[in-house]
Amino acid sequence: MYNEDPKYDLIDEALAPVSGFVRDIVNITGEMIDQETGQRMFVESMKVTTPIEMDVNIDDRGDAVLGSAPPTQTVETSFMPVFHHITLNISIEEDEK
Repeated sequence: MYNEDPKYDLIDEALAPVSGFVRDIVNITGEMIDQETGQRMFVESMKVTTPIEMDVNIDDRGDAVLGSAPPTQTVETSFMPVFHHITLNISIEEDEK
C-alpha cells in the first residue's frame, strides 16, 4: 500500500526526497519560446540521465524513504561513495478533452 506520509526526517539533511527531484525534472509544459527570435518550440519527449547520491532508509512501517542529491564528492579519496544513475524518459501526452 502506498504511504502518503513518508518520514522524510529519516533522510540525511544534505539530501532531498527523490519524489521532489523527479517532480521538478518532469515539470515541463511542452512549449517553450525562444527569447531572441520569439519562435515557439515544442518538446515531445526527452531523456534525462544523471548521477545521483542516494540515501535509502526503511521506516518503522517497512516503507522505503529515498533521499537524493547531485554527487557531492568531487575529490577522489580512498573511500568513494557509490554513485547511482537515474534515467527518466519523459513524454508529453495531450489531453483529449
